[in-house]
Amino acid sequence: VLKGGSAFFHALVEKLRLFHKYNKCDYVPFTFDFIRVKSYEGTKSTGNVQVSGADLAKFKGKNLLLVEDIIDTGKTMAKLVPMLMEYEPESVRVASLLEKRNPES
Repeated sequence: VLKGGSAFFHALVEKLRLFHKYNKCDYVPFTFDFIRVKSYEGTKSTGNVQVSGADLAKFKGKNLLLVEDIIDTGKTMAKLVPMLMEYEPESVRVASLLEKRNPES
């Protein structure tokens, strides 16, 4: 979970719990980690992505769901996903509450 997406993540987890409760589905166990991704200095994108907050090596063989509140230009995710793929996860998917529409996205 990216730090900005924590509120969205908690709402998403609650909805998944309700879905499983009322649909008699098997609950899918999961763990979560918060990571911090830095690609801005002030309000400007630097073009570089720095990740902190978790040992990325533990993602090997795992199905990852990146949860973010808003995707602005998409450049951070475009660099983050390939960076995470270097650690050989089973899959990487992104869930975002909002995607800002602008000429750069």
